[in-house]
Amino acid sequence: MEKFLETLLQLSVGGGLMALLLLALRYIFLRKMPSTLYYYLWILVLLRLVLPVPGLWSAPGEDFSPLESSADTYVREVTDLPGRVYVRPGTFAYHGGQDTGENLSHTFTAMLGETAGIELDFSALPWTEIFFGLWLAGAAISLLHCVTGYLRFSALVRRNSLRPSLDDSRCYARIKERRKPELIRSAFVRTPMLMGVFRPVLVLPDAEYTQTELTNIFLHELMHHRRRDIVYKWLCVPVIAVHWFNPLVYLMRREINRACELSCDEMLISKMNRAEKQSYGDTLIALASNGRLPAGIVATTFTMEKRHLRERLVKIMKFKERKLSAAIALVLSLVLLAGCGAVSGPAPAEESTPEASIETLSAAVPAEESAAESESADDATVVSTVDELLAAIAPGANIRLAMGYYDLTEASNYGLDSGSEYYRWEEVYDGYELVISFVDGMSITGSYRETTIATQPRYANVLKFVGCTDIRLDAIVIGHTEKQGYCSGGVVYLESCDNVYIDNCHLYGCGTIGVYAQNCRGVYAEKCSIYECSYNAVYALSSYDVLVENCDIHDCSEGMVQSLFTADGCNGFAVVNCNIFANTALHLIDSRYSQQVSIIGCELTENIFTDAMFWCDGYSVCVEDCFFDMNHYGYYYGDGLQPKLPPVDAEGNELSEQALINMTRREASYTGPEKAEAVPLDETVDENGIRQVRVKTVDEFLAAIGSDTVITLEAPLFDLSTASDYGAYGSSHYYWIDIFDGPGLVISGVDNLSIVGDGAVIAAIPRYANVLGFVNCRNIRLEGFTAGHTEEPGECAGGVLDFQNCSGIEIENCRLYGCGIVGICASGCSDMNVRDTEIYDCSQGAVFLYTVRGAVFENCDIHDCRTPEISLSDCSDVSFNGDALNSSMFAVKNNKAERFEYPLF
Repeated sequence: MEKFLETLLQLSVGGGLMALLLLALRYIFLRKMPSTLYYYLWILVLLRLVLPVPGLWSAPGEDFSPLESSADTYVREVTDLPGRVYVRPGTFAYHGGQDTGENLSHTFTAMLGETAGIELDFSALPWTEIFFGLWLAGAAISLLHCVTGYLRFSALVRRNSLRPSLDDSRCYARIKERRKPELIRSAFVRTPMLMGVFRPVLVLPDAEYTQTELTNIFLHELMHHRRRDIVYKWLCVPVIAVHWFNPLVYLMRREINRACELSCDEMLISKMNRAEKQSYGDTLIALASNGRLPAGIVATTFTMEKRHLRERLVKIMKFKERKLSAAIALVLSLVLLAGCGAVSGPAPAEESTPEASIETLSAAVPAEESAAESESADDATVVSTVDELLAAIAPGANIRLAMGYYDLTEASNYGLDSGSEYYRWEEVYDGYELVISFVDGMSITGSYRETTIATQPRYANVLKFVGCTDIRLDAIVIGHTEKQGYCSGGVVYLESCDNVYIDNCHLYGCGTIGVYAQNCRGVYAEKCSIYECSYNAVYALSSYDVLVENCDIHDCSEGMVQSLFTADGCNGFAVVNCNIFANTALHLIDSRYSQQVSIIGCELTENIFTDAMFWCDGYSVCVEDCFFDMNHYGYYYGDGLQPKLPPVDAEGNELSEQALINMTRREASYTGPEKAEAVPLDETVDENGIRQVRVKTVDEFLAAIGSDTVITLEAPLFDLSTASDYGAYGSSHYYWIDIFDGPGLVISGVDNLSIVGDGAVIAAIPRYANVLGFVNCRNIRLEGFTAGHTEEPGECAGGVLDFQNCSGIEIENCRLYGCGIVGICASGCSDMNVRDTEIYDCSQGAVFLYTVRGAVFENCDIHDCRTPEISLSDCSDVSFNGDALNSSMFAVKNNKAERFEYPLF
């Protein structure tokens, strides 16, 4: 305990001195220091406050005490008497003994005794325990004050939350960003803000904004989200709690908050022209009076205190990129800060072995004989440069990489028109990523542990494949180049690909995700090593048959690892015979409405799962023949607030935590997901080749979805949540999308589909999902049925019918009701006809059309909906009961066509 207090005081003094030095560098010597550099230099101060390093205390070999400096500055005349230590008033002394608590009691005895003129004896008091208790109480109070304040504030924001207007949503959708936070409005907040680490939320005050203001707000807050500023701010919370007695940590928190906003402005305006800078500054001025974030709440905001507004505006309008001065400032700052952290300290420990490089770490993995070690095939194209690699990309190509390092940014056409139909450069925030598209039967093979494909931009995926089939990556090290900076791009990204084999590869960070698969069938990673990924090792979305077998998953602990494995809307996701070790994450697996998810034959050791190993919605995960080292896990599954499904064995029996502990690892075999039995359909084909299908269950309805089909609903109710594959993969004609509280059905890529019902009801339970969605469809006819959300407590945030990039839409004699927010929503569509249809109880309006060309509404009964009932934006050739609505911004209110100014909602 005494040693702990000594170390704590050492850290506090050392970090405090570094904080003062950094402030001096900012305000005295380097006034032109870039705000981004200043912001991230505070990380060194945070580290100095928590990591013991040589410095600031006694010389080599000497004992030291929190009450004694290395030069004995405060030690005065000490006189030893039995049971007493007398010191002149106002001084401190350490009596060289081992019992620090006793010596402290002697010190206070002397101080109080001589001051009062009487002899006191506090030697019996446990001073060390008292000081430790005071520190612990202060730290707990500081931490609880922040956490409880945040939880209370977050609850109030949620309690007063509103669904964003369609105006907000359209503007938000136009900003290209992966994994954008949820957007809400709240009457409780007074300034736009971003809050939350694991499920971030962008909160707008319930106020009116112009489109320009919304764009600037979203750009600012998404920059915070991209940089993980919330994580940075939360890291300050435990540091401040530990050093609550040091007034400099509160100054540090204020400076970090201030620098956070200035550096965010700086990174945004670096890519703006003068007019855009002026617009950004005008938005700051317009929102400056809306207040600021309550003290102690961990979030990022668009506005700050007014006293900082002038500084932000001046920096915006006078911004100039200073690479040379920034480099000088960085070097000088690091030298001075490092010197401050290592002054007058104990002798450094023996030099330790440096951390393994990527190549060393790769070599440490047990080597498997790779196909690349054998003689290359006769038809192989051997390449030795990035340009040769790119030129070889083509269907059926067998590409053999010579040993070496392939930095994609060194391509001669990097960021330019590739001149090839099979690959392109796609712009990301800080550069370009390579996208290989619509290539079949291609393999890229390297030399095991001797061939690396890398890229420099931190927001780029290293290799991205779109619409490819039969792709093989063999014996390659793939990752980002080694340099400072947090990554937001993954390693191997697969979209709409079939049969992708990743063998004997090393996939490493700082990529966020080792393997990402979206809308894929057959993704197999075998004998690979996936490590140092900051978000997931493997993430599969709406995919079928994803296998991770005989792989090593390790050292995924940097950043905020959500889960090592995520299966979202999949069918067949298996982790087989893998070694999973030395990872730190919230969850082992996050399975969201995915079927046939298995973890079998795996060994898990030295992992830390801070929340729950299993985080499963919809369906349980099957676990068999594994070894679990349970010493470092948090919850078993779910928690008290959000209960989740437990893991099960092969027979479907629930596995307890003790059952996992008692499990023995055995080599497992895996044959792939079981194929669902075909659903028998009552169907005929007419003389025109059109399928006529009569359905009585949801499973029959889903199985019947396809082109050139008429589906007749012959049951009174079709509750989509009763589907046997509810939320899972679906088929080539439909998929499920999990919005927030459950999956919604999306029908995709079909032509000439009719859904006809004689009063039947199609219902959805999730309040955030549309009842029926259609994407990239043509000639869709909906007739004679009712659609809406089930009648349950709570408000809806999802619509009823949603169309995106569709044409030839016929809706006739239907009833569309809430609690959906909009009865019909269409974007990028053409040729829509809605006749004799009732739309009612919709909380945001009956119809919203965006970039629609040609829409006719005849004899529709619209009632009990928010006005305006029909809203248009950037539409043409639209009519309502014969009245033409040809303006770019028109609406129907109270069954009358009117011109509306933006915004409509």
